[in-house]
Order: sequence, then structure tokens, then C-alpha cells
Amino acid sequence: MFAKTGSSNLTEGKISRQLFLFAMPLLLGNMLQQVYFITDSIIVGQCIGSTALAAVGAASSITILMVNFFSGMANGAGILLAQYVGAGDMAKLARTIRAAAIFTVAFGIICSVAGVILTPLFLEMMDTPADVFTQADNYLTYCFAGMLPMLIYNMGAASMQAMGNSKTPLYFLSIACVANVILDLVFIQGFGMDVEGTAIATCIAQIIAAFLVCLAMKRKISAIQEEKSPEAIDDLVQSGKKGQGNLLEILKRITLLGLPIGMQSVVINFSNIVVQSHINSLGSDVMAAWSAFCRLDGFIILPFMSFSLAVMTFTGQNYGARKPERIFGGVKSGLIMSCGFTIAVGILIVVMAEPCFKIFTKSTEVISYACSMVYYMVPFYFMLAASRVYIGVISGAGNSIMPMLINILFMCVFRVIFLPISAEILGRTLMVVYYTYWISWVLSLISIMVYYYTRMRKQIVLLSNLNE
Repeated sequence: MFAKTGSSNLTEGKISRQLFLFAMPLLLGNMLQQVYFITDSIIVGQCIGSTALAAVGAASSITILMVNFFSGMANGAGILLAQYVGAGDMAKLARTIRAAAIFTVAFGIICSVAGVILTPLFLEMMDTPADVFTQADNYLTYCFAGMLPMLIYNMGAASMQAMGNSKTPLYFLSIACVANVILDLVFIQGFGMDVEGTAIATCIAQIIAAFLVCLAMKRKISAIQEEKSPEAIDDLVQSGKKGQGNLLEILKRITLLGLPIGMQSVVINFSNIVVQSHINSLGSDVMAAWSAFCRLDGFIILPFMSFSLAVMTFTGQNYGARKPERIFGGVKSGLIMSCGFTIAVGILIVVMAEPCFKIFTKSTEVISYACSMVYYMVPFYFMLAASRVYIGVISGAGNSIMPMLINILFMCVFRVIFLPISAEILGRTLMVVYYTYWISWVLSLISIMVYYYTRMRKQIVLLSNLNE
């Protein structure tokens, strides 16, 4: 199966090499998306104007939240797929692919219809300024109308990655990003369109990516069929006819695994609102510095986010294959590589902080504040890297609820309570923000490690030796 589908069998071979080769396309894809976001902002800001840039920024926060939530749901399907690939259960693999496709289409249609109708309400809830409201409304309406292709690509990419193929989604993403930039210039500069031009360009690019990923998934299923016995092929083809109960059960499992992962991003974004409120009280220079730091932060977190997904897929396949020792080896290799890459990138960012921030602003005050944020926060990102590895292995083994609870408790509830209280006691300063993040990272890492070593390792050994 793996040879003909271009996928990687993560249940055999040298663990560190497999994790590295699997994680690199994920890392490159994430970097490509960050570069595209910046390029898109430059095109909008330079060709249309600052109000258009503000409108796209305000609207994007809503679409990004929606896509991040769905990506969590897609990872839930990916965990199941990885386990079935590792177990060699092609019938369940096919049924899960079918269920994931149905879920994606249904979720996409609901999001599109509800989003188009509720767009003005969303913008009003965000206190969107009047001078950018119309442009933000137009942009967000087009984005919601074209949401389905974006979700199809995300689910298809997650499915291919779960089956060990992280390179093909990168190729499709590269094609889509290049097409998006070209179409941005055509619609905005060539046709003189406003923000709806960049929204339409994004929708067309996502349609291209969705079409390509659907073709790849169809070929993957065909390749699987070629290697199976006639009985297995019949089970694969007829998997959609096993009754509504099977489909509903798979959808339930996807939801139980994916919903906690999706909710984590939503909840953490809520805590960021509280942090942003504190930042806003410190003045416009600190606000501008925080905005610039968050742009840079988007690159710093890429290594450990990529290795976390790689460890989750690796764990899923080996859990399905009943190979606990490889899972434990994957944790060790994942920790070394994830923390190593994060520390290396962190050192580079610390050294290059001032030149990087000079790209965003000429204000010495803003640059000083932004550099302070880098110096006080980035050296501790290795704790996040380690936490994400443990979250990846626990989720890959089929338990995404406990990581969600730990993240909600320390990354959200703790911050929401601790930050305002400590600000009242110690004063409204940036140091209070640093203390809040440091303590939440330490508590989260300790909690996830305690759970993994006291409970999850035993469950992996036990459940890996049991038949479903």
C-alpha cells in the first residue's frame, strides 16, 4: 500500500529519520502559509490602502478561528485514519474517509450559509470601526461563501498526512499559494477590484487545492484496491453500504477526537483577548510592539507545531500496529528534534530581533518594546515544544480530551484569572504578561508530563496489546 500511494510506513524503520522526513514538509508548508499571509497583506496594503488592510485583518481573525477549529476536527479524522493504516484495516480506513468527506461537506455548507448571514453580526460584536466595516463585510462574505473548498483541502491534507504522505499536500499548497498571489495582482491591480478581489483570489486558489487533493485521494483509494484481495476490495467499495449505524459511529468518533483539539484553539484565542486587553492599556507603542511580535511569533512556533503533528501521526500508526515501544521511541526523538529546532530558531530570532522589527516600524520605542518581548519570552518556548510533543502522542493514542482540559485550565482559565489579579497587585506592566505566560507554560508542561508518565504510558502498553 505505502509504495504505490506515495505514503510512508511509520511503523517500521529508524524512528528519528522517519519523524524528521515526515515533519519537514509540514514545517515548510506552515512557513509557506506564513509567507503568503505577509505577502497578501503587503499587496492589499500597497495596492488598495490602509483601511483595506485593516478590513482584511479584522475579517481574517474570524475566518482563521473557524479554519483552526475545523483543522482540529480534521485531526480527529486523521488520528482514526493513522490507526487504521497502522493496523492494516482498509475497510475501516475507507469508511472513515467516506465519513470524513460527508462531515466536511455538511460542515462547510452550514458554515457558508450561517457565515454569510451572520457576517454583519460578527463584525459588530468585534466593534469593527465604521470606516472599515463595509470592506470587512464584503471580504468576509466572499470568504464564507467559498469556505467549503478550503475545508475540503484541509480534510484531504489531514487524511493524506495521517496515511504517511506529508509531501503531496505541500505541493498542492505551493500551487495554491502561487496562484493566490498571481490572482491577487490580477484582480486588484489588473481589474481594479477592492478587497473582494483578494477574497475571490483566495477562493479560486482553494478550489484548485481542493480539486488536486480530491484527485490524489481518489488515486490513493485506487492504489489500495489494487493491492487487496477481491474480498477486501468488495468490502472497501461497499463500505458505504454497511448501514447508517457504522457511519454515525465513525462520525461520533471523529467528533470525540477532533472536537477537543478544535476547542483548544478557540479557548486559547479567548485567553489572548484578555492578554490583548492588558496590552491595550499600556499604550499604542506597546500595542504596536505586541502586533509586530505576534507576526514573528507565527514563525517561531512553526517547528514545534509541525513536530507535534508528526508525532501524533506517528503515534496513531504505531498504536494501530500495536507497537508501543516505537511510540515511546517517537516521544524521545520528537522531544529532541522539536525542542532542538525551537531553541535554534529562538536563538536566531533573539540575535536578529532588532533588524527584524525594523522591517515593521521605524519607531525606536516600539522596537525596544518588541525586542523586550522576544528576550523575555522566546527563550522559554522549549517548554511549549515539549508540551506539544506530549499532546501529540496522547492525542495520537486516541485521547484528545485530557490535553484539552489541561490547556483550558492553564492556557486559558489560569491566564484569565491570574493576569488581572497580578496586574492589580504588581501594576500594569509588561512583566505581568511575561509572568503569566511563564507560569502557565510551566504548569501546563508539568501537568501533561505527569499524566503521560503516570497514566498514558500504561494505557498505551495495555491497549496496544488488545484487539478492538
